[in-house]
Amino acid sequence: MPNPTWNRWAVFQYSDCGKVAGIKGNVDMNWMEKDFWDIHMKEETTVDKMLANELILVLKTQWKVSDAMGMKDQAKYLGELADRVRIASGQEPQNK
Repeated sequence: MPNPTWNRWAVFQYSDCGKVAGIKGNVDMNWMEKDFWDIHMKEETTVDKMLANELILVLKTQWKVSDAMGMKDQAKYLGELADRVRIASGQEPQNK
């Protein structure tokens, strides 16, 4: 069927009777073109920026404690986690 939006498939349902652990009954099984996902998810944010900044403040406090106690692995993890929250709220990561 002609599609005015895409010149090729983006998502293809290959089964309506798939099985997934933890889900009772049949589920649709799909393939998705990676380019389609990347284009549409690039700008997506999932966390409100104000909430993200509150979470980051808590993580920064924990980072300071971990760093002061010499817990370098924990401090690194907290920095990475703060960046994941930043990215989820549309902000740039700071711990590269």
